[in-house]
Amino acid sequence: MAKSNYSYQSVKQFCIEAFRAIGVPNDEAELVSDSLVWANLRGIDSHGVFRIPIYIDRIKNGLVRPVAKFMVVNETKIAVVIDAGNSLGQVIACKAIKICIEKAQQHGIGIAVIRNTNHFGAASYFTSKIAAENYIGVALSNAPPAIAPWGGCKALLGTNPISVAIPAGKYGMVVLDMATSNVARGKIRIAAAQGQSIPPDWAFDSDGQVTTDPHRALKGTLFPLGGPKGYGLALMVDIFSGVLSGAAYADLITPMYLEEPIEEKRNIGNFLCALDPGIFLPQQEFIKRMEDLCFRIKESPLAEGKEKIYLPGEIEQEKMEKYMREGIPLEETLVSKLITIASQLGVTTIPVKIFK
Repeated sequence: MAKSNYSYQSVKQFCIEAFRAIGVPNDEAELVSDSLVWANLRGIDSHGVFRIPIYIDRIKNGLVRPVAKFMVVNETKIAVVIDAGNSLGQVIACKAIKICIEKAQQHGIGIAVIRNTNHFGAASYFTSKIAAENYIGVALSNAPPAIAPWGGCKALLGTNPISVAIPAGKYGMVVLDMATSNVARGKIRIAAAQGQSIPPDWAFDSDGQVTTDPHRALKGTLFPLGGPKGYGLALMVDIFSGVLSGAAYADLITPMYLEEPIEEKRNIGNFLCALDPGIFLPQQEFIKRMEDLCFRIKESPLAEGKEKIYLPGEIEQEKMEKYMREGIPLEETLVSKLITIASQLGVTTIPVKIFK
């Protein structure tokens, strides 16, 4: 499918106006839009503006609350339990990491678990915000069933992302963001929308057979990362995000994409943490040691045919810098959908193509 580059400012402004048009307050519309465009800037297209149509559809159908309403269920010096009230996931997660950082400032660690929330975009959006404040950030989230327990054929666990971001001085930050499947389900949805096949190590069909057809894959299950190891990781994330928070877990989570929307909230769970490395080492010593570790990795011998060793998150950072200059590559079919949405909602701002 053909791609063109679009000004990220225009894409973000379109998102803001689209969310405002369906009743999302301006500050919350800006936050959600920022997280989606941020994902595109870093090349995480499966968690970018590709999600705009389903976000808007769920809000319009009353399946997601457009105006955030949350409640603190329980709170201690270092931890908080939040009921998101079926609000937009990014909005509540940002409120939660603010609380985590405040607790880490006072007590060295801040932990938040969230119940009754929704899709919150790329997990690294939140951990990067924590690392930018010189804390170690951790974000976990469960998701609707996509992975079968190892040895089974029924999807019970989600792709359940894990993100950790660590400040690294002159190297910026080291940012891990990964699904517990071989690939995020969103990438299969993109392949289906674009009429493309998928690699043979991405998914099984509903009969448990390997498939390269994204449509059959969406009715089946995903390869867990590293086989039984990925299954184990997905299970642990579900425990921390779902069981511990009081949210739904396993196949109790309602799918995001439904042919016929039902009046049922998804009740996704999140686990977020800000950790002050200063409770273990003086801050400057920690950063110095991080810089030395990064240097040792970056300067280690290259494998044949390789030109560079990347730290986790470095490729995404390079893409972000490039796309902010040159525009975000977006499929023309997706942009057409966004323009249609703009017309339906009376939004005048549309993504602007950058011609080189």
